[in-house]
Amino acid sequence: MSGILKAKVGNELIPIYRNVTVNYQGNSFPNISGKAQSGEILMICIDDGGANGFAVQTTSNGTYSIDWGDGTIESGTSTAFTTQTAANNLTAQVSHTYVENNGSGLGVWIPEWKVWVYTVRIYNASSDIKYFKVAKTSAQYTQQNSCVAWAEINVPSLVNISQMWSNGVAISPLRSPFLKKVNIYDASNVTSSDYFAYNCGGFEDFNFPAMPLATSRTYALHGTGLINPTIGTFYAGGASCSMTYFMANMLRQRTCTFTASDWGSVSSTAYMFDGDSALDEVHLPAGIGNDKIIDGTNTFNNCNNLTHLTNLEFWGSRTSNCNFTNIFGRCEKLAQSLTIGAKLSKISLGGSSTVPLPIPSLRLTNTTSIWGGSAPHCDVSYCTPMDATALNNLANDLVATGNFAGKTYKVTGCTGANTFDQTIITNVGGIVQN
Repeated sequence: MSGILKAKVGNELIPIYRNVTVNYQGNSFPNISGKAQSGEILMICIDDGGANGFAVQTTSNGTYSIDWGDGTIESGTSTAFTTQTAANNLTAQVSHTYVENNGSGLGVWIPEWKVWVYTVRIYNASSDIKYFKVAKTSAQYTQQNSCVAWAEINVPSLVNISQMWSNGVAISPLRSPFLKKVNIYDASNVTSSDYFAYNCGGFEDFNFPAMPLATSRTYALHGTGLINPTIGTFYAGGASCSMTYFMANMLRQRTCTFTASDWGSVSSTAYMFDGDSALDEVHLPAGIGNDKIIDGTNTFNNCNNLTHLTNLEFWGSRTSNCNFTNIFGRCEKLAQSLTIGAKLSKISLGGSSTVPLPIPSLRLTNTTSIWGGSAPHCDVSYCTPMDATALNNLANDLVATGNFAGKTYKVTGCTGANTFDQTIITNVGGIVQN
């Protein structure tokens, strides 16, 4: 922290720290839970010395009021919500810089942080709020940070929460490094949540009736600080929906529990948990859903502490060809026997000579797999514990499809690579790669 100033509170001069860089994980916030009225957004904002900007899109062009919590109340001009892209590119309609508590006495001094915080209120919109976001205070191509620490959103009319706290990978980056918790009362109308809290490393808690997972939610929780998240019901409409990189690079995550009865309309889990180096357990949905998952590439790649999965057998489409390439790359602690029921075009577990996998067996129960992907079509190489029995069982699963002629079964580095019955594969015109 730098730039120490002082503000007078009563007869005491209290130091103010500007350009805050402290880590807020694990600290407490003034509790605003349950205080947002219908149609309102409440936020706890930190006085970090920078300008704070927000933007609102409503049913039609109009206005809204914003109370900055330090005695300043002003009006913002909202634009009509049209498309997700237009919403994501919003720059600030209103912005504000706090002035050392400006003598108002309306801020709250947090001794352990050595900063003032304020409760900001957005309310009185002229028509229904469809989209709200932290917004750039300028169009300059520079990193800009948001000071929001806690938000409570009681806006049933929301249809979009994408990039609400981050501009994702936009060329003009914006992020919310202090964001810790978000409560959304009603997400029933939300159709997009991609990049929702992208790379907000301090974000460790959310309270939604159900995590909005409609037709767009890629990167929604990527790089956040969630530790043991629980994800509820999935979108189950006619459109396919992607969860690519949905929870990737979450370095503090230990478990993930999906309480949904099935996968709904999810079509891709590619890189979904990629790089979650502390992840230990994942409890997947306990049903197939709309049978749309066709891309599982790198789903658990670089989850090098993963030890336990449940309901893996319900992952993947039973009717469409699935690409399951490198699904467990570098999962060096996953010593679990696996069963997958998907209709496969290709599957490779991701073992290598430098990072072998401790997976003892794999069973594939779908007899309709076409194996139309690139060779090797089934690759369990360097799954070191797989003995002759495990490789024989898997070979029988492959030929049971009736489609393995000319296809490749790679077993390099497995314990049973030289002793299993290769004729199970070669008798149907398949190829063994050892």
